[in-house]
Amino acid sequence: MTDSPGFRPLTAWAMTAMLTALALINFLDKIVLGLVAVPLVAELHLSAQQFGLIAGSFFWLFSISTVAVGFLSNRVRTRWILLAMGISWAVIQVPQALTQSAAALLISA
Repeated sequence: MTDSPGFRPLTAWAMTAMLTALALINFLDKIVLGLVAVPLVAELHLSAQQFGLIAGSFFWLFSISTVAVGFLSNRVRTRWILLAMGISWAVIQVPQALTQSAAALLISA
């Protein structure tokens, strides 16, 4: 496996570290909504139904995008998909931090 002429151990370990960090961020991003549920409901004056809709929409969108990216990865190089996912995740976090209503949070989820 390491006998190929193009193998670079340092690059392989750097990619492994970056993918591990991306997986950790992905995991933390999924659990953060549950961790902030009580203060979020209190601050935005959400009903249980509104919070359920927001939380559910987040997980439905996550599931749908996982399938879509899986099909896309057959046609686009992985490095570009990971770059696009990282940048889009960072950009999408800004409106989520600035929302003042359930509708705005639902749209940015």
